Amino acid sequence: MAMEQITLTFDLVNEVDARVYFAVKNLPRYYEKFYNLDNLTTSEALIRYVHDVGISLVDCENRTDKCERALDLFSRKYLHQ
Repeated sequence: MAMEQITLTFDLVNEVDARVYFAVKNLPRYYEKFYNLDNLTTSEALIRYVHDVGISLVDCENRTDKCERALDLFSRKYLHQ
């Protein structure tokens, strides 16, 4: 698979841009500290982070569906007698 490159531009005067910029720059340290993954580049850390967020969102959606089904069952069984 071919490598592709993108360039991100941040306006560090803008509060949101600055917060995202510093978060992205610190991602490799985050993964080193909490996951013992050494020598990750910023690109590798960002890819891992986006992947982890996607997995978390799917997991959250699955749990939400399970909770909604459980509440619906509980409601029909115990509250609508």
